[in-house]
Amino acid sequence: ITQAPRWCAVDLRDGNQALIDPMSPERKRIMFDLLVKMGYKEIEVGFPSASQTDFDFVRHLI
Repeated sequence: ITQAPRWCAVDLRDGNQALIDPMSPERKRIMFDLLVKMGYKEIEVGFPSASQTDFDFVRHLI
């Protein structure tokens, strides 16, 4: 390997809807900010058509 791999965080999207206690928009925002602070350049934040919560969170970010 000649250079570091590109990492893509999927923590905010993958499986959140299946959790017993899914992350609230506020908690997602805290985690998003932490991932940005850690240096992630690609972050999958949700699937807007999956739920109103995901839609609202994505709209908040953009």
